[in-house]
Amino acid sequence: MVHLSTIEHEDLLARDRERILGDRVPFSVTVELTHRCNLRCVHCYCPPSAPARGEQEVEELARLFDELAHAGTLQLALTGGEPLLRPDFEEIYVAAKRRGFLVVVFTNATLVTERHLELWTAYRPARVEVTLYGQSESVHAAVTRVPGAGAHVRENVRRMVARGISVELKTVALTLTRRELGEMRAFAGELGVPFRVDGRIHPRLDGSFRPLAYRLPPEEVAPSQANSLPGCSAGPAPAAPRASRAGSVFLCGAGLTGATIDPYGRLHICTIP
Repeated sequence: MVHLSTIEHEDLLARDRERILGDRVPFSVTVELTHRCNLRCVHCYCPPSAPARGEQEVEELARLFDELAHAGTLQLALTGGEPLLRPDFEEIYVAAKRRGFLVVVFTNATLVTERHLELWTAYRPARVEVTLYGQSESVHAAVTRVPGAGAHVRENVRRMVARGISVELKTVALTLTRRELGEMRAFAGELGVPFRVDGRIHPRLDGSFRPLAYRLPPEEVAPSQANSLPGCSAGPAPAAPRASRAGSVFLCGAGLTGATIDPYGRLHICTIP
């Protein structure tokens, strides 16, 4: 019997960084299946009336997955909008899994059904990342503008954890969520799953700056993010950061190790809209 050792994709990237950077291998790619969503989050960068027309069909996505596999992609993130709005999500997900990717699913978890649980039990994702928009119903509703959705999220997260599906919880640090960051972290701790905080808020794809009204100041965001990232701490940056071998102080994978493909098949070198 042959025993194969396992390696996390982050460790693989660290081990082979020079080759991956030098050859511009698209190591980690995000595929947006739709810009549509069943929630109406106040801070979202997707336009509130994104069309379904023009979204890539299963056959187009399958060809894309073949090209990415050939190019050396290891991790593939399926996101939206809300990807579970796609009636063909199962076909898309299985197509990605059968090509050997480490598949990550980004979802708000409001639409998770028994069928999704069966799918993710049969074809295990690398992880399902669920965004929490508050621990209380009032805050969740204030952010998403959909009353009652928070209870479905928490219940579906518990169901996934009970099935042994790898789950990671995350939230966005907003003016509306600032007082419940600790409660959301405690909920993740209760379930024994990772938790992280993202403080990045961007203008909408249609050019609207309305989401920026919900940004928190950097000095408030930094401590919450530092507690989410291993090896990080909040405080002044080092006076002389260590430069990479390429001469850059800050490492960025845009156009080097990652990319985003939007629902209409357009390639973007950066994952930030």
